[in-house]
Amino acid sequence: MSLVLPFRAIRPSNEFVSQVASLPYDVMTKEEGQKAVGGNPLSFLYVEKSEIDVPEGTKSDDRLIYEKAKENFIKMRDNKIFKQDEKPLYYIYRQQMGSQVQTGIVGLVSVAEYEAGKIKKHELTRKDKEKDRICHIQAVNAQTGPVFIAYRSMPAINEVVEETVKGNAEYDFTADDGVVHKV
Repeated sequence: MSLVLPFRAIRPSNEFVSQVASLPYDVMTKEEGQKAVGGNPLSFLYVEKSEIDVPEGTKSDDRLIYEKAKENFIKMRDNKIFKQDEKPLYYIYRQQMGSQVQTGIVGLVSVAEYEAGKIKKHELTRKDKEKDRICHIQAVNAQTGPVFIAYRSMPAINEVVEETVKGNAEYDFTADDGVVHKV
């Protein structure tokens, strides 16, 4: 099994979390993203899908898009929309939509383990999309979106997760799409 490490997350301050939360950048077009932010200047889409915040006619691979993502990220950080945890932590993230619940452990995983084949690819990705994410990560100097990894059930891990979710959540809100988010 691959090693998952705790980390010092840069994450929304509690009072802003429901305003910052957004759908993943890759499930919508630029126009849908512009509509989704609905005048909410704190939407994370301004970082994740920053093409919504550049002049019309800007090409999809224009460096301006990545610079705008960086600018928006820094502005949110400097305005204390984000905070950074003082010590490395694991995070338990639970989403619930109706009766469907999914729970995950948020932590760091080595790219080297992926490159060595210890972490198996779960989907075929397009080179242009990979390049886009690489440019985004390099510009913002942060991995701003989760990468989902599945693992075989392990009773010791399951027990820790179940005990953790019995406690009070740091974040607990329902998004506009009806999904309940707890961290």
